[in-house]
Order: sequence, then C-alpha cells, then structure tokens
Amino acid sequence: MSDRIDVSEEASRTVSVRVPAENRHGTYANVSLVSHSGHEFTIDFCQTEPASTADPIPAYVVSRLHLPPTLIPSLISALQGNVNAYQQQFGPIVEVH
Repeated sequence: MSDRIDVSEEASRTVSVRVPAENRHGTYANVSLVSHSGHEFTIDFCQTEPASTADPIPAYVVSRLHLPPTLIPSLISALQGNVNAYQQQFGPIVEVH
C-alpha cells in the first residue's frame, strides 16, 4: 500500500469539515494583513479598538494562518463566490473608513 494518492483520485474525494465545540463561536476580526514568502502565504486577522485615539491605531493579531501557495487560488475563488452571493442578497458592500 502506498502513502501517495493519485491527483485524479484525490480530486474526486470529499472532505467532511468538523468544528470543535471550543471553536464554534469564532473570533471577530476587523483588519487583515496578507504577506508571503517563497513557501507560504500568511494572513493575520486583527482587532482594533474603535475608540482608540492613538496614531497609529493598534491592531492586535487574534489569529494567524500560514497557507501553502497551492491553496490560495481556490481560497480567492471561494471568497469571490461568497462576496457575489452576499451582494446579490444584501446589496453592494460599502467600505467603512
């Protein structure tokens, strides 16, 4: 038995996502930063304090994801599909500054 999976075989498999109870509430973020290296993309999700008068406004990282470059195109596609569906249901997204 081989540890390798044929790409065509892998593409036809499904994934069953399960969210542990301790993660079901999620984490709120109102700022995100994206960076990359030759090996990975890093996305930092941050929270700012709206009442802050500091300059610059501090943003605290609440979650950091390291993703392989091979995942990024499908992530962008999934986000764009969800943005389109959101806008069809609720109207255009208005950026707040």
